[in-house]
Amino acid sequence: MSPFDDSRTCGRIPIAQPVQLVPRGRSATYALVLNISLGGLLLSAAPSLPVGSPCKLVIPPAGDTIGAKILVEGTVIRNDSHGMAIRFANQLEGSTFEAIARQPAMSLMSSIAAAYLNYFKVSQNKNFQGSQELLGVSPSVFRRVFLTSFTLCIPLAILPVWVLKDSMYMIPDWLKIMMSFGYAAVWFAVIQPLVDLSVFRVISKRAFHA
Repeated sequence: MSPFDDSRTCGRIPIAQPVQLVPRGRSATYALVLNISLGGLLLSAAPSLPVGSPCKLVIPPAGDTIGAKILVEGTVIRNDSHGMAIRFANQLEGSTFEAIARQPAMSLMSSIAAAYLNYFKVSQNKNFQGSQELLGVSPSVFRRVFLTSFTLCIPLAILPVWVLKDSMYMIPDWLKIMMSFGYAAVWFAVIQPLVDLSVFRVISKRAFHA
């Protein structure tokens, strides 16, 4: 059964897809959709907007071609630890909802994996292109946060091994070196991206309160 067929029963479907959020009188940014129904959607990692705030959403349909988009208007009806709920001004037509709903359902772990994948996509680009669309921060902000956390992670990744090296006298030096590289790899491949993604979320929220 497809996600669209499921939605006829449960009323909403889970998706994990970035959309452009345009609050009235403010600059556009990007947020992640957690689920969507004919009457509204729930955003995660979104800027904090007061209940009652009007906004527009630009939603790319599944398998969209370049330039394709669905524009809807709505109002924030809830904003709490579970996310920001937006009610559409007009209920989506069935064909429009189906175009959006044809997205593969994603679990929480899949969403986290997608965030990591987006992070590494941006970090591998020379000018950090795509940071605004995928992570909700400008390339200059991404560069500052990335370089700062990378610099701070170097001593944190080395210090524990350096402190414990003398107490591990029974372990061969070659194994200590392998352990050091493995520990550092965990820091730079898992912990640093997690720290950066958390900072990006805070910065994105504060930008809407400035």
